[in-house]
Amino acid sequence: MNKKRNTILLFSLCFLILLGLQVFYIYNSYRLEEKEMNRKAREISDDILKEMAKISSETDEEEFVRNIFLLNRETFLTHKEIHHFSRSFQPPEHFNQAVDKLLKEKTQGTGFQIALKNEVFSIYDENQKKELLPALNPIVLYQSTSKVTEGHVISEGKWNSHLSQTDTDKNLDEKYNYILKSKATFQLLNVHSLVIRKIIPLCLVSLSILGFLLYLFWRNLKSIELQNQKIAQLHTTIDSIAHELNTPITTMKFAIASSGPDTSRELMERQLDRLEHIVSSIHTTENKDELIIEKEIEACIQQIKSSYPSLHILDKIHFTKNESLTKQVFESVLKNLVDNSFKYKAKNVLIQLTFGKMIELTVSDDGIGIPETEHAHIFKKYYRVSRVENHEINGLGVGLYLVKKMIGRNKGSIKVISGLVSGVTFKISLPNEK
Repeated sequence: MNKKRNTILLFSLCFLILLGLQVFYIYNSYRLEEKEMNRKAREISDDILKEMAKISSETDEEEFVRNIFLLNRETFLTHKEIHHFSRSFQPPEHFNQAVDKLLKEKTQGTGFQIALKNEVFSIYDENQKKELLPALNPIVLYQSTSKVTEGHVISEGKWNSHLSQTDTDKNLDEKYNYILKSKATFQLLNVHSLVIRKIIPLCLVSLSILGFLLYLFWRNLKSIELQNQKIAQLHTTIDSIAHELNTPITTMKFAIASSGPDTSRELMERQLDRLEHIVSSIHTTENKDELIIEKEIEACIQQIKSSYPSLHILDKIHFTKNESLTKQVFESVLKNLVDNSFKYKAKNVLIQLTFGKMIELTVSDDGIGIPETEHAHIFKKYYRVSRVENHEINGLGVGLYLVKKMIGRNKGSIKVISGLVSGVTFKISLPNEK
């Protein structure tokens, strides 16, 4: 259950990262498309400004400034007053109509809705050192019917105008200097709708990919759940079979004990012991047992040697004390490891036992060995290495699972080392304390 939860959490994290990357990619695509469309709209607006410059070339800049000068220079001019005089410079409607006409021609077939405006936003009197034009009241020289609300500046202009006033009767000769600043702005009014239409296919592709990944993950979860159910059913079936075998085994042992001695009795007892060992590996129960002593260790090894006469078993025992390892655990672990060596074609087995501050148990053989890629899986219940040689070897895949379980229960560790050419070594370490 924890494995499934961890898998879901890991997938969720990866999915969120992927989702974030997709959102970031789409956002950048949006910004790039928006920038590109504004660039094209800027080019169109710039062309229109050039056309408007030709149309307004007949206007007299000095006349415009002279009309401004006629106002009362002692007061701060309002937008309404200056605009009134600017109309005498050139009727705004004439320019506005020209702008709309040019916009219609230049944007035909593009889908662009562009607003354009040209205005004077500063008139500075250098003689009086004061600004004549209020900051929020620029003089609009011309603009399109659609108004600019959040415009982008296309160009800015600045020029000086000089006026002279001469009156011989009053002996008056004055010169006036003005600095005028203007700017042209544009706005692509439907930029958002244009960009969204442009990136809709990209969004659909991204959503399809994310949806497909979610679907695959859901299908995989369903498949894993189904496999786990089948594995659980298999485990239950095998455990039930092992439990049911206990009764005929007990009956057979009683029958053999009651029968007279003959040549086949020894063979039957050995095979029955082997069958009982297999069943006990599948169906185990918690048993409290006494700690094993040195004589029992030697007796267990001798029994193993007699059970596997074809194996050349060499043992090295160094026994000081035992304060933790029970007889049942020791015999089960050692018999399982030696039985594995026998089944997997070993001819020589080395058993090394050290009982000191730690209990060290090492079993080495020269059999066909275990691939290093399988080391992480061999201790799983009912797992068997998938290779041709194993098809000829009988087994249920529970021996090493049982060893690992018992070692873990005793707070120990087990390590597997493959030989350079063949064979395998199991190293077991257990704390030797109460």
